[in-house]
Amino acid sequence: MKSFDIKAAIEIYSKEKRDVKTYFVKRKKEKELHTIEVDVERSFGFLKGEDKVSLARKEIFKEILFKVLKTIPVEYLQSMSEIVSV
Repeated sequence: MKSFDIKAAIEIYSKEKRDVKTYFVKRKKEKELHTIEVDVERSFGFLKGEDKVSLARKEIFKEILFKVLKTIPVEYLQSMSEIVSV
């Protein structure tokens, strides 16, 4: 069995990574941010439970999803949150 050369793998990855296009996050408009907030709020209906742990977990997921959607380098379209939350 051939051994895996981690150093060579890192070097290959480093070279390939330099060629990847970089996207810059542009500031979202207020209307776009509002759409994200509404969609994020709607996206977590599947998390059931009324205990404190479930509610806290739901809020953490909402916060993470909002931050992710706010920083994507493309214009946000309604219902993108459902795709991302999966």
